[in-house]
Amino acid sequence: MIDERKNRVRLEQSGFSIVELMIVLVIIALLISIGVPIYTSNMKKVRMSEADVSLASIRDRLRVFYVENEGDGYPVAADEVTVFDAWWSKIKDGELQGNYFDQEDYTYTGDGSTYLIKCDANGILDSPRTLDQDGNFAGGLDN
Repeated sequence: MIDERKNRVRLEQSGFSIVELMIVLVIIALLISIGVPIYTSNMKKVRMSEADVSLASIRDRLRVFYVENEGDGYPVAADEVTVFDAWWSKIKDGELQGNYFDQEDYTYTGDGSTYLIKCDANGILDSPRTLDQDGNFAGGLDN
């Protein structure tokens, strides 16, 4: 008789109650709802940083072009042309290849005195990231 009571008390006290499990689930859901937007925002910033580094590298090539041509201007391209394989860029295969962008994602337009370099990879950033001859970055994240 005493053994039966002990076994019954043990069965009633073992495990977690449904309320305790629900509290744990609510805490986990709260942590996820805070963490996912922060992670997403940081990943967009990482992608934008990769684009910025490559755009700055292309800008450096344009400055070299300008100096080599004794200040006669930048390359002329009325329509967007891919920077990779452009006659003026001297960019080697794979040099602009990153984790998020391919070398074909970088384009150039210029009229000789001004230019615009653009990184656009179909939705990896909120909008295309650009860099002009004055060193102004634009686009990338829509806040």
